[in-house]
Amino acid sequence: MIRHIIIMSSSYSKGTRIALDLCGKNLNIENLISIVSKIKLKCGKEVSLSSHSIYAKSEEWQAVIESDPFFKGVKNVSDVDEFIKLIKRDLSLKGIDIAQYISSKKEYTHLELQKLSYLCYADYYCATQKKLFEDKIYAYKYGPVIESVYKFYKKSSLRDYLDVQDEEEKEEKQIESLPIKSKILFGTDGIEKIRTIDETVAKYGNFSAGELINITHRCGSPWDNTKQSDLITDDKILEYHYIEEIN
Repeated sequence: MIRHIIIMSSSYSKGTRIALDLCGKNLNIENLISIVSKIKLKCGKEVSLSSHSIYAKSEEWQAVIESDPFFKGVKNVSDVDEFIKLIKRDLSLKGIDIAQYISSKKEYTHLELQKLSYLCYADYYCATQKKLFEDKIYAYKYGPVIESVYKFYKKSSLRDYLDVQDEEEKEEKQIESLPIKSKILFGTDGIEKIRTIDETVAKYGNFSAGELINITHRCGSPWDNTKQSDLITDDKILEYHYIEEIN
């Protein structure tokens, strides 16, 4: 029988659990601690990891599955750097992750999602001086536009509702949204990010598209202080976002 030392985590972008199979690495406890320390150094101390020791008939991953069905459906890698790469892919959020989480709560148009996702970013950045997501925000005609949200919804009209109407479909949509929330929670400062997103949506989520445009177009706002099609910088958000805030 062959011993497999397995370190596991989850990949929300892949929609599955992932496993680093260290079979045949001649590991001792010091080596295993060193590998775990490297993963946490690269991915953050809060990254969720579990370790398993199992005996199988061979070094093949299929033998592990046959030995214990718990590992069925798990994406297996044998290289530490590849395992780290899969985890880090989920630690970095994009605006579309925030937009899809917001849209799981209520029907919104593309335009409304742009504004709400931007306001979530601005609220979070001003409170923490940390980015909520990585992609850039530009000043366009109807206000701040987030790169990944635009690319995802660009085939739809800005004023078309993007969610479903049927109650049964809405329930299914909410179930499907759980991996999006899990991805946000899984990332750096995930609990804090979910809390502030929910707070921002509670503040602005019932405004119409026109009202949200009026908020982001206020005289002195970050959008107003940026030339059309230019990048709205974090510095401008930090300095001028208070103009957009409501009581």
